[in-house]
Amino acid sequence: MIKPNQILKNWMMGAVVGLAVSVSGGAADMAVDESYNVILIMADDFGVDSVATYGSNFTKTPNISNLAGEGVRFDYAYSQPICTPSRVKIMSGQSNARNYSAFAYMDPSIKTFGHLMQGAGFKTTVLGKWQLFRGMKDPVSIKGMTAVKAGFDEHFIWQASPEERGNRYWGPMFTENGIVKSWGEDVFGPDLVNEKALEFIEENRDEKFFLYYPMLMPHDPFVTTPDSPDAETDYDKFVGMVAYTDKLVGKVRQKVLDLGIEKKTVIIFTGDNGTSKRITTQFRGKPRQGAKGVSIDAGSHVPFITWGGPSMKGAAVASMIDFADVLPTIAELGGVEIPADFPKPDGQSLVSLMTGDVDDREQYAFIHFNHQRNSGSDARGRYVFDERYKLYERGKFVDMMLDPLEENPINGELSAAEKQVKAKLEKLLEAQPKSKHWKPVELGK
Repeated sequence: MIKPNQILKNWMMGAVVGLAVSVSGGAADMAVDESYNVILIMADDFGVDSVATYGSNFTKTPNISNLAGEGVRFDYAYSQPICTPSRVKIMSGQSNARNYSAFAYMDPSIKTFGHLMQGAGFKTTVLGKWQLFRGMKDPVSIKGMTAVKAGFDEHFIWQASPEERGNRYWGPMFTENGIVKSWGEDVFGPDLVNEKALEFIEENRDEKFFLYYPMLMPHDPFVTTPDSPDAETDYDKFVGMVAYTDKLVGKVRQKVLDLGIEKKTVIIFTGDNGTSKRITTQFRGKPRQGAKGVSIDAGSHVPFITWGGPSMKGAAVASMIDFADVLPTIAELGGVEIPADFPKPDGQSLVSLMTGDVDDREQYAFIHFNHQRNSGSDARGRYVFDERYKLYERGKFVDMMLDPLEENPINGELSAAEKQVKAKLEKLLEAQPKSKHWKPVELGK
């Protein structure tokens, strides 16, 4: 196993207190020998720089910190750099090279973790942001994935279809089980979604359930929350939205505890991509601009925490993981065998890491980034990276430790060590699946 060297570890993680960095101890008592309920919470535009337990110095996120302190914090988790690619990848367990086509669209033929868990007898629901039916500014003739077709028994979602284009925050509009509903300007949308989550957990406390909760916050437009009514600047509003996101996560954890089902329920918390570029945070004592939509580390380095069930308590895992690992993880937690006719995931289950086993996988991540919404150089790219170096398909080679913004690629004569690393990354990149989807105009045909 390739371990992050200490210099790089200090660069990527900084001095984080309150959690052990060992993954040993107690693992023998945490074997996965039963079926667990799974609650997957994914905040919107929420990189590691917005989370206190990862080193954020500008926000307090005590409830997310509680999840980490009582569970497992994965320190090197990577999403896609922007929302739709991340949602397609996390739901399907496959690289975007296999199935991503265009922004706000998921091919209706894709199999998801909803199908998998529903087919195994779990009660399934999705609550929060959907935006996978090709709505908003795109042609309404192109029909993507609905929540029902994605394997969910119930749904309460925002942007379910082109016909549902309302707000997500104050005066919201949601689609509940196929019916579009609106609320007044005094109603805060994230509260409604969270209430539905708590109701679902309560109603299914004695059943097997899978709750997918793609949160609405803290994506822009930056707004006041019920707890920050006097916030005026975008920065202050964002801070309030992060705090409110944390509060809602805490309510889910508390509901599980109140019902006494924490031993048979796992909460997974993550973010869909990096923080908004409009926000500069204080991260480990230094300013850090968000990098949503950009291929640098800050664009896809996200929090990833598991809590409850077989999760160790207070551990931090240094293994590199990505969103392709989530579907097989949920399957193993649920005791669900992935059928032979189900598309093979590109990732691996993380349950062994949650319970303290040694990770013998090669440490790297691959991202196929084909964001069709704009045409900038950051909107397309295939790249692979290990704990320090990154190689793009077009040849750009960077040292992320010395050049985190990737402004000075390594050119000219390489050292012997750099040649070795680059050769390794070239082989890894060549082994990745090739893209089948590049032109969104072909969708729906």
